[in-house]
Amino acid sequence: MRATDPDPAHGNYPPKADSITIAGDEVTLCWNARPARTCWRIDVAKQVFVAQPVTSDAPDDDTPRFVQRSHAKATPRADGTISLCAPGGSPCRSFANPDPTQQPEWVGVSDDLATVAIPDGAVLRIYDVARARVRTTIKGWPDSPMPDNRFLYPPIFASPDRMIVWYSWTPVSEQGRIFDMSGKQLAIVGGKGFATLGPDLDSWLVQGTEWAIKSEGNTLVTVDVHDPRVTSTYDLSELLAQPRPPQDSDTGILDVLAVAGTAKRLIIVTGENPVTIGVVDRATRKLVKIEPPRCPPRFALRHPDSGSTWSTTVRTASTE
Repeated sequence: MRATDPDPAHGNYPPKADSITIAGDEVTLCWNARPARTCWRIDVAKQVFVAQPVTSDAPDDDTPRFVQRSHAKATPRADGTISLCAPGGSPCRSFANPDPTQQPEWVGVSDDLATVAIPDGAVLRIYDVARARVRTTIKGWPDSPMPDNRFLYPPIFASPDRMIVWYSWTPVSEQGRIFDMSGKQLAIVGGKGFATLGPDLDSWLVQGTEWAIKSEGNTLVTVDVHDPRVTSTYDLSELLAQPRPPQDSDTGILDVLAVAGTAKRLIIVTGENPVTIGVVDRATRKLVKIEPPRCPPRFALRHPDSGSTWSTTVRTASTE
């Protein structure tokens, strides 16, 4: 049986994976809160889980579950200026916004602090910071199915000369389009009908200039922002954990927590009770589901003298 302990650090049950890192073919993660907290290192190529010492408590709700490289941050101030801070929090510089900011929470800045994006309703102003001038203005999608939509998320500065710009598509979803820095639209991410619930949580850098975006349902799209024709679509429904909850409480929608990849594989980590991992072979497009051991690692023994924990290896059964 799976551990039945709730996850008080996150206020949800069943527990969900956190502290996720992905490096090459190796995934590390933990779930649950002490004393039921467990941590694992997973070799996705060999489909092996190795129990790890629990070295930290569960992070709070404000801490991202996927540990990634930090990005620059734009913070509007009360005096009308915008504080621009590089990844890691410094250095910082000030930018004088020439117009009032209607949606200060969605102001964005590129990691090199060279470009600022300021959403004002159905218009997104892109500024050259050094020159303090408008570089381009992007208007909301005229073919949006809902009138009076807005730019509610900052763009992803996907490379020095490419942006993924998000615009409201329905009351609960956003559609992304790829632009260059002159404001020219290059592609619609995933095609005309594709939208995501939250681009801040449902988009990930895979490698190089390739990005992954999860749809409102269980579809994942990968796209190279420098060559949007290099796009792939994957159905992730096989990663739903079994058995399912009662129908009246089961949305059937995956909570994808992390995506990364190499030239050979795409790795998807979900929050499915407490985790399922999908591994896509890039050459064959075959998706394999890897699940953790069904019981807590009580077999990970603690040495009576040193207090250290011995790692225990578990080879998992995969669903193909």
